[in-house]
Amino acid sequence: HLSELPGVVPGSRIVFYGGLLLTLVGLVWQRKHFSLLVASWQTILAFVAFGYVLSPQFLLWLIPLGLCAAGEVGGGQRQGIWLAIFALVVLLTGLHFRYYWDYVNFQPGSAALVLLRNLGLVFLWGLGWLWLAKPIPAT
Repeated sequence: HLSELPGVVPGSRIVFYGGLLLTLVGLVWQRKHFSLLVASWQTILAFVAFGYVLSPQFLLWLIPLGLCAAGEVGGGQRQGIWLAIFALVVLLTGLHFRYYWDYVNFQPGSAALVLLRNLGLVFLWGLGWLWLAKPIPAT
């Protein structure tokens, strides 16, 4: 909402609602392959990743789910990559809000920081679809 370019705000809303709709459709379509934990992670991550406002308080929703979802990824290299990207996103979010006024004043370094953080969130969302889909044992 800082941009004065026409179409940016409506475009960001389209991305937000489209990301949430895509997540919902994906979860309904593959409902037998996702646990409630994974569905919660994907839904909240879509809200945070595609939303046009990202408060650091949103990470209070993601941190417990992200750590639990890391257990669903499985051990080894995948889990390490998952945790490293997630830790980077948390770190970049903290750094962004330290330099928030640089971002508001359109300083290039702050914009790059936000872009890198947002790409990390979207990347985690994509990895969730690849690495978290597995059959749920019959109860």
